Amino acid sequence: MMGTGPQTATETASETIFMAHGRKRDNRLEPKKEWGTWQPFFVVAVILRILFTLAPSYDVDMTGYLAWSRHLADLGPRDFYATFHVVYAPAYQYLLWLTGEFASLTQMGAASHVQFIKLWAVLADAVGASLLMRLGLGMDRPRAGFALAMLYFMNPAVLFDSSVWGQFDGIPAMLLMLVLLLFLEKKPVAAALIFLLSVLTKPQSGLLTPIVLAAFLHALFGLKWKKWLRTIGLALAAGTGMYLAIILPFYTPTSLSGRIPKWLDPFWWLFDLYLRSIKDYPYGTANAFNLWFPLGGQTVADSTPVLGLPMSTWGFLLTAAGFSLAGWLLLRKPHHPGSLFFASWIALFSAFLFMTKMHERYLVPALLIGTACMLYEFRLAGPFLLVSAVTAFNQWVVYDLSWSLIYWLPVSETRGTVASLLLILAYGWTVFILFRVSGETGTSAGGKSAIVDGPPVLAATETKQIERRKIR
Repeated sequence: MMGTGPQTATETASETIFMAHGRKRDNRLEPKKEWGTWQPFFVVAVILRILFTLAPSYDVDMTGYLAWSRHLADLGPRDFYATFHVVYAPAYQYLLWLTGEFASLTQMGAASHVQFIKLWAVLADAVGASLLMRLGLGMDRPRAGFALAMLYFMNPAVLFDSSVWGQFDGIPAMLLMLVLLLFLEKKPVAAALIFLLSVLTKPQSGLLTPIVLAAFLHALFGLKWKKWLRTIGLALAAGTGMYLAIILPFYTPTSLSGRIPKWLDPFWWLFDLYLRSIKDYPYGTANAFNLWFPLGGQTVADSTPVLGLPMSTWGFLLTAAGFSLAGWLLLRKPHHPGSLFFASWIALFSAFLFMTKMHERYLVPALLIGTACMLYEFRLAGPFLLVSAVTAFNQWVVYDLSWSLIYWLPVSETRGTVASLLLILAYGWTVFILFRVSGETGTSAGGKSAIVDGPPVLAATETKQIERRKIR
């Protein structure tokens, strides 16, 4: 999972990510020069993303966010969850609260208020792009990092989700990417805290729990028992403090209050919220173009049997198989930094494709990690671009129908069936490539193999530089 490059006591924290990939800073290209090349493109992209926020939002979601923002500014967080049906933990509500206070102070109109709400997600997308740049620099591949950062920031699925629809999937995407980078930098406590923040932003982040737990335990290997205990104790103490600081202003007693210890109820509150939210879409699929759409699962109860088992059971079994593949990728090459990204991408992809109750946007937070995978294996570009296209199309179909006051796609939607089959194809393509990568130990023809002192070639300008490096 982590790199094995040499480290000395004199290296500063800023060098850690470079050493995690087996390189020293002196070997990389000059970042200021590269930034100077890409800066105009990035500035234009930011302007375009902001202009897209002027487009009409998905009314069902944005009406709720606008009402939440105004309520928090007027009345504060107490009884917020009793007043509204909210399926998210409070982390994002603090941003809506801040936006509402600013809108109230400046007497901002509804249209401008909506645009400011969208800007939080656009900002998160920009930070996510900067993390790709940082990863590219750490791998001595600044050109690739900047190029993929631009690809992510202007990815139609990401752009549409944040700038047009008005959702905030870019925030957990950025946080999950930061979690993986912190593990590469050997900062497991910080990674665990950011992961908790991501779960408190959107429940779908919790799907990455097995990967994060494996990475955290891997970081503890080889530590003396005192440091091992200190690391776990620090993570638990800091995590508990962060959780309570975010939750308590919004907390109201749960249905178990009085039957469990009073101090435990705030911790049960989150599980109670997310368990209730699962019941919102008890379908094989809820507008998501995944395995269950062509099988007739759209808005059909996921308790409906398929080949003798309920769709929900099949979803669990197939998702478990996908997560087993993710675990195998981690164990196959545990010291290759790319394995952490490969495993995370395939885990989130598997969950969206196979689990029931999926919504049309639930794959968006995984696209940042999927983009990072291409830094390690550019052969993943083909299936990733197909995934991005299907995800963008999925959002567009639902968004477009909403203008006719149609919020649920019909069971026999031909476009959805075709798009779902393409996504299944992309998944198989991805798995095939990752199996090939896992078995490679050197370079293949054309420099496409992944296990060189870094990832495969993204641009022809980098080919000679990488070929000169010693093959492990």
